[in-house]
Amino acid sequence: MGLLSVRHPQFNFFAPRMELAQRFALHGLEHILSGADHLVFLVVLLASAVHWRRWLMLLTGFTLAHGLTFGLAALGWVDVPTSWVESLIAASIVWVA
Repeated sequence: MGLLSVRHPQFNFFAPRMELAQRFALHGLEHILSGADHLVFLVVLLASAVHWRRWLMLLTGFTLAHGLTFGLAALGWVDVPTSWVESLIAASIVWVA
């Protein structure tokens, strides 16, 4: 698995796995912290005072769904108007709340 970005315009296929995992995790953290919708979702989860297993399931489900839809869009397999996507994101935050 590789990750290309402005900061990392090249990919070393033979880099140590821990280095790749660390780079991937840092990119994910930057992505979460840069999006208001992501932060609102996390605040709603934390404020809900649900059992930690339910919290973990919701967070994992969100992460998997987000990654899947991002991947499908990046591959060009799904092309949905931005207004629909933003509305669905807001609806999912309301539903979790």
